[in-house]
Amino acid sequence: MIQFKTVYRRGNSTRMRVTTLRREFAQDINMLAVGFDQEAATVALGRLAAYKSMVEEHPNIGQWLDKSLFKFTSHFANFTRNDVQSFSLPPQMKSFPQFIYHLRRTNLINPFGTNPDEVRTCSSLVLLLPLLLNA
Repeated sequence: MIQFKTVYRRGNSTRMRVTTLRREFAQDINMLAVGFDQEAATVALGRLAAYKSMVEEHPNIGQWLDKSLFKFTSHFANFTRNDVQSFSLPPQMKSFPQFIYHLRRTNLINPFGTNPDEVRTCSSLVLLLPLLLNA
């Protein structure tokens, strides 16, 4: 399900219109992997983590991100149990764990050791992801 929220002005008043669409995007998990955008997924996960940190009373966002990454890899990764060398992700998802690793270490998720001004600045800026080049 997708929702578009449109805010517009008409005369002196501001109006909002919400449009909801329901569409099946993929028949199976392999079709979903083909259209996966790892940068957009990381930004969406970062925004959800920031929201959870504001709403929940005692959030453990780092642990929540780790669980989300474990669930993701259990669905999309190919691996043999007890064989570390067998782990692989589809090419469209190869950098996603690295993006989550860097997201987890930002001041937005782990604010300890920084002053409140730095945390506020980090949360108000656009989350810039590191450019990771795969050889």
